[in-house]
Amino acid sequence: MKRRDFIKASVIGGIGGLAAARYGFGGDSSDVYIASGSPEQGVRKVMDAMGGIGALVKRDSMVAIKPNIAFPNPPGWSTTTSPEVVKALVDLCREAGAKRIFIVDNPMQSNAEKNLQRSGFQEAIPEEDRVQFLILKDERKYEEVSIPGTRELTSVKVAKILSKVDCLINVPVAKSHRETSVSMGVKNLMGLIWDRKIFHEQLDLHYALGELASYIRPDLTIMDATRGLLTNGPEGPGKVGNIGKIIAGRDMLAVDAVTVQQATWNRMALLPRDVLHLRYAAELGQGFIDSDRIFQTEIG
Repeated sequence: MKRRDFIKASVIGGIGGLAAARYGFGGDSSDVYIASGSPEQGVRKVMDAMGGIGALVKRDSMVAIKPNIAFPNPPGWSTTTSPEVVKALVDLCREAGAKRIFIVDNPMQSNAEKNLQRSGFQEAIPEEDRVQFLILKDERKYEEVSIPGTRELTSVKVAKILSKVDCLINVPVAKSHRETSVSMGVKNLMGLIWDRKIFHEQLDLHYALGELASYIRPDLTIMDATRGLLTNGPEGPGKVGNIGKIIAGRDMLAVDAVTVQQATWNRMALLPRDVLHLRYAAELGQGFIDSDRIFQTEIG
């Protein structure tokens, strides 16, 4: 099933067993790969361990890469994904023969140009025929979808690009968050919706995030844990830790769960079940967060 068809099926069938059918979560475990080294080395190591980018990105396919470019802050603050990590992934997608590569986000700030410049993305990844930044600050770039069977998030406006690409790769940065404890793979999905305010003002934020994770299912999550914003997230400035890792897998929840245990967040050591949106998403059957269900492979 192509991603665009899966999105349509999700609208019709709700969140029940769709993720299991599409992503193989019907099994009893998930694999997560952890690599050290430079951002480029780390990305290539985890992808080699997973069988190569070609298993996901086919020749002449269209790919959406979703980093966190939420704030106009320098990379050293760790409030945005490292542009070096995203560049390494873009290079791999080029090598696999992708026809179009979209780098997609809906930043917190209205001046998208400032975000791209100050976060280092504009310099690191020049746009060209196959590579385009798609900044989703126009409501016309979204479509409202109904999500049957949910408690909080019965409908949401999601980026239209999701139904047009063949592969979605989630590339969050590891950081703390004052309301959700951490901002990682699941929280990064909020850059693919139009209105964040309803999550904070009208819904149970944690449960709604779990339901959003039930609808938007990346094909791959690559966590930028080369460094992490340990305090005062999501916007910083705060204490930045040198975690020095790239953490990747097909199961977004498992990647978040492993990352949560790599550091302390706002001076607290957390287990994955302490993060409510991860617990709720796992209860909805969207992946695994318990250590006995996650096989970790460390790559030197």
